[in-house]
Amino acid sequence: MSEPWSEDDGILREWAPLSRLLLEIPHTARRGIFLENVSLTCVDIIPEYIAVGTNIGVVYWYHRETHNLERLRPEKSGSSISCVKIVSTVDFMVAVGDKGGTVTIFRIPKPTSSFLPYNYKQTSNHQVERYTVGGLHTAPVTALEWSVNGQNLFSGDLLGLVVYTEIDFYMNLSKASEILNEKYCIVQLSFSHHCHILLVATEYRCILVHKNESWRVVQIGQKERRSLCHIGATFVHRPKQPLEPLVYSGRSGLRFWHADKQGVVHKTIIFKDAVRKTHPSIRLLNPLPVNTFVYEGDLGPLLVWKSCLLVTHNSSSLLILDLENTSVVASITGLNNLHSVAVSQDEIFIIAGSRSIMRLAYTPDNFRAEDKDLPMAFLELKVAPVADTLMDLSLKLKETASKFVNTQPSNAVNGMVGDQEIVSTAAEALELDLPPILSLESNAIEELTIQQDPKIQILDQIGKQSFEDIIYSTGKKVIKTNKRNLRTKNVSSLSISSELHSDSTNKNKVCNSSPSFSDNEHLLRASGDIPHMSLPQMKPDINISDKEPTSLVIPPGIYPDLRSPDTILKDLQDKEFRVAREYHLEDIWLNINEEKLIPDNYNDEGTFVAPELDIKSNPVSNDYKLLPEKVGVKDTSIVPTTDVISCHSYPEHPLIQEYFQQDDILEENVGWNKVACPEIALTLAVSNDYICITGPGMSVHYGILGENSLVWQKLSYKANELKMSPSADLVWKLDFGVASALTDEIMGLIGCKWELAARCVESVSLGQSVAWYVSGGKVYLQKGLNKTKPFTDSIPISCPIQVTKISCMEMMVLVLTLEHSIMWRCGITDKCEEGTHWRSINIPSSIQGEDITLGPKNTAWILDKSNRLYFSHNYTHDYSEWWQVKISNYTFENTSLCQLGSNSFSIWITNKASQFIFMNSSIIKGDRWSFAPITGTNKSTRWRQITAEGVFEDNGSLWLLSTTAELYHTMPDSYVLKSVVLPCHGEDVVILAAAPHTLWILTQLGHIYIRQGVGKTSPDGTKWRQLNLEQISTEVTFRHISCGSDVIWACDTKGDVYMVVGSPYEIATDIFSPAWVAVEGKPQSDTVFDKVFVSSETHMVWALDNKNNIYVREGIFPDFQLGTGWVVVSGVQALTLSVSGSAVWALSLDGSVFCRHGISQNNYIGNYWVQIFGSLSTLSASVSDDIWGVCDGALVSYSNKTINLKETLTGESDGNYKKMIDGWEIV
Repeated sequence: MSEPWSEDDGILREWAPLSRLLLEIPHTARRGIFLENVSLTCVDIIPEYIAVGTNIGVVYWYHRETHNLERLRPEKSGSSISCVKIVSTVDFMVAVGDKGGTVTIFRIPKPTSSFLPYNYKQTSNHQVERYTVGGLHTAPVTALEWSVNGQNLFSGDLLGLVVYTEIDFYMNLSKASEILNEKYCIVQLSFSHHCHILLVATEYRCILVHKNESWRVVQIGQKERRSLCHIGATFVHRPKQPLEPLVYSGRSGLRFWHADKQGVVHKTIIFKDAVRKTHPSIRLLNPLPVNTFVYEGDLGPLLVWKSCLLVTHNSSSLLILDLENTSVVASITGLNNLHSVAVSQDEIFIIAGSRSIMRLAYTPDNFRAEDKDLPMAFLELKVAPVADTLMDLSLKLKETASKFVNTQPSNAVNGMVGDQEIVSTAAEALELDLPPILSLESNAIEELTIQQDPKIQILDQIGKQSFEDIIYSTGKKVIKTNKRNLRTKNVSSLSISSELHSDSTNKNKVCNSSPSFSDNEHLLRASGDIPHMSLPQMKPDINISDKEPTSLVIPPGIYPDLRSPDTILKDLQDKEFRVAREYHLEDIWLNINEEKLIPDNYNDEGTFVAPELDIKSNPVSNDYKLLPEKVGVKDTSIVPTTDVISCHSYPEHPLIQEYFQQDDILEENVGWNKVACPEIALTLAVSNDYICITGPGMSVHYGILGENSLVWQKLSYKANELKMSPSADLVWKLDFGVASALTDEIMGLIGCKWELAARCVESVSLGQSVAWYVSGGKVYLQKGLNKTKPFTDSIPISCPIQVTKISCMEMMVLVLTLEHSIMWRCGITDKCEEGTHWRSINIPSSIQGEDITLGPKNTAWILDKSNRLYFSHNYTHDYSEWWQVKISNYTFENTSLCQLGSNSFSIWITNKASQFIFMNSSIIKGDRWSFAPITGTNKSTRWRQITAEGVFEDNGSLWLLSTTAELYHTMPDSYVLKSVVLPCHGEDVVILAAAPHTLWILTQLGHIYIRQGVGKTSPDGTKWRQLNLEQISTEVTFRHISCGSDVIWACDTKGDVYMVVGSPYEIATDIFSPAWVAVEGKPQSDTVFDKVFVSSETHMVWALDNKNNIYVREGIFPDFQLGTGWVVVSGVQALTLSVSGSAVWALSLDGSVFCRHGISQNNYIGNYWVQIFGSLSTLSASVSDDIWGVCDGALVSYSNKTINLKETLTGESDGNYKKMIDGWEIV
């Protein structure tokens, strides 16, 4: 072949989707209190690795051969990654720049070659090193460039600053300094290692900076650019003249300057005519619309490819240019948001859109993941392999056609017409120089018989089947609860560093289990990763034989569909929606396609519309959430708001975090909905008819709540913050402390005449006829207001403490003080609108309020400094109760502080860093842990163990062991403690195991003592009896026991499990020793059982191994209580468990509390984990799901509260888990 890009080398194309890489990168990530979609922002490659930057401040480091994926996390993670650059030296050096101006360098060791002698191999634990360059760049980093040896890094930013960083590998030090400030955005950096010259391309000009001459600057050419344009420049090194590199600098109008290292321009190369000439197009798996090539805009950054070609791009097109011949080698046009391109010697990687990454090359990828390497759930869906099957068919056609091309007419090969355009549409179609068309006599035509491959015959049979019109199904599906045959989900960690964790698969280490096929299929569809493709099964009477020749005839006009599954799915959904809209069947379409995307969420005027939001008359149901979209962009999505997300992960390391995406942890969003905003909502205000937000540029948008769809409209005026009365008759705006009132209200919030209402205003709240505001820490009131008189003279209201926030609703006023306390105004009536005095509100000391509001149903709301949300329904009482609200499966984190808003029927909350807000107009649920009012002992007593398994509702006994090794008994409804003398030294007690009417104690030596005489007359019992263990071998020493209603389970120090049948109460009085039976079954490899737990329901037996993995016993029946085996339950690693009558409560490694829901006689494993607020050191659940725990040594009890905003009655549940989970739904 004469040229590496000639026809002989094949066609430059996208060979296969990077499915394995995209499957490993999560679709959503937690940022603050919300979930954010993960977008790909930049890419760089070397032959062995791919580095992909994301908008969540994480770089994914992907090994192309092993398909391992790791997360590289900068020290100041959170800012979107703007650029990434790799160099391969002794180690891999990865430079990362973000939009916050921070440059982070990762030094990743290379694995030692197996061919080296042992003496030369590194035996030390070589860890990943991280260097952070901060404090120099104050704007987003836009360009990075390495020296060849990886010791010098150059970085440029949006404001024109160039920073030089030196790295000393031996001293593990880095030194950074500013070398240049061009005042204009740095587009590209290129470094010549031989000449020690840095080429800097800015939007204004291109310069050469000589490193060895004290950073001497030489401009390329005599003139700067005529206008600012985002065009790059690069060195092209010549092997025979390494000290004389060529310089190519882009200019406007598709021109290049060819210069030398002294900046002297030798010639100008113009491509304006070349791009209009016919040239090859780069083939994509998802072809773009065929249009005449038009390269719109100027060039972009320049990348050297195959030593003599240049690759450049803008936001919609990509060009590969031959500068020697002034020709276009290949191109793509019509791309959507092409924003990153990287090249290696033979490959080009591009990122277009938010999650589309493509590999372009002349040959297939040598590292492509085989079917055996892909996740099992992905293989079972078999969506992408459909295209492979079609490619196989094309290959067979090509092989067959090549054999008979000399004997068959060109227009009848395989029954297809010899149209060049038709042939070129097949993925692997053979380009043949066909002979001329000849006319044949009828008797000369012979039937062509070809030996058929079984795969082709299968495909042919499938093609004859009758299919439904809709082949993709994304509807809701009920989880199957039969999980006897579970497959394991494998996760590994990177071996080169103890600080490195992995997202990838390791076949040697089993970490958790995933459900069977139906569950994996369900979960993948729920997360939106892979659409489900349903195909009818082949009839069983089809006989496929390799020996029997069959005729192979492909009907004309049938060509392989090489569109991606996502594209096919979207096309089907668009067609369905258009048909439904044409025949006015939108409601029916929505009911049938609850999880499908609804296109065209913009009206004819281009106004942003959040679909189907009726808050006033018909509050939004919990089935949907509205995702944020920018104004002017179509296809706003409606998706279910209850997601299956990760709730468990190992402790994070600042460098690389091990990432787990569990399949069975439910995010509870009961009542809460996401509402898309046209921009980030810095503040919000809500009336009964309107919602209003203000954006970063003081822009104001509002929407009408009473309509079927929430349509955002932009107002003509600007404001820092807007406030409204409940009826919106009063409208005030704040501009840097100046409060102005709208005096010419035309309609709603529309108007243009403002008059000064107050100065130095810090917070304001408008009632129906009053305005309460804070100025200088003092409270003021304006009363007697109406639509014609929106402001009047202010009346000072005395307050003993300085105030920061104020909120009013109807006849109630709340204030938040500078000391984070809250007060309410007493004595407010129609005749005394200013009230009489202030009273403090009792709130927990752990709550430090940052924002307050009065909400519907006479509730008060607090948002604290850590973005945790609380509400109270009895805040005016002396002993008010505050309930923590959970919008997601995690608590509010201290990122960007939120703001609250409310009206008479809904509560709203926004994050100042997000483009959407939460609202609730249906059900409010909150949790709380309360300290038990214990009497009968010293208040300083701290507790080590508790057991409540013998409690049912208000009956039974609660047993507590103090840290001073004293045993106490109390009734669950009194909390009056009574000391109980132990039969052994208190320090020897290992386990307290309770059952109705008895208590078992296990000591360190394996002795068991049983409390006798427990009953109504003597709830603490009368005496102790030591259990006879003669039936057990002397080599067996129990270390954990658990009592059920008619069975006891135990685990010994070797990890073996035992079971004895009999009531724990009756065994205490039996004369004979109980018969312990060894239980068959072992945990995962390299682990042993550590603890075993049994419920009052005999079929509920759970266990923990020494690595904190959770197991459940399967196959337990009334007539076979031993069970048949152990099954791993994924999602949570636990320190201890407590099994109630209907659920399993787990205490995770960090003290978090989880509950397993959905357990029954027929579903022993349950459905999912639900996280409960709180951090405990131990916990115990009663038979009736009352929960007690120990927090900081004190005894606490769990309760929850539900308020229905749609009804006048409220439902409350104290410690009843069954009521708490009503209304939850799995998607």
